[in-house]
Amino acid sequence: MAEVGEDTSIVKWTRGKKDYLVEVIFIVKDNKLKINPVKTGIQDNNYIELITEINKDDQIVIAPFSAISKKLKHGSIVKVVEAKDLYKEEK
Repeated sequence: MAEVGEDTSIVKWTRGKKDYLVEVIFIVKDNKLKINPVKTGIQDNNYIELITEINKDDQIVIAPFSAISKKLKHGSIVKVVEAKDLYKEEK
C-alpha cells in the first residue's frame, strides 16, 4: 500500500508491517499523473541523477519543488506545456 503525504516527492510504502520511504517521479500518461518509484544518486540545487532507468518515451514532470511536492497528486489531470510557457497566466 502506498501513502502519499504532504510532500509527494517521497511516498511511504507499506509492505507487511514495515514502512519504507521511497523517492518518486511523476510520469504523464493520457494527461494523468502516475507516481513512479525511483532510485536517485548525486543531486544539487538544480539537478538530480536518476539511477533507475526510465522509458525514453516517458513524459516526466519537471517543475519547481514547491509545485511538485505540494500540488501534484497521483491521478491528477494535467496539461502538458513547454517549459517556456510554464509560468504564463491564462486569460
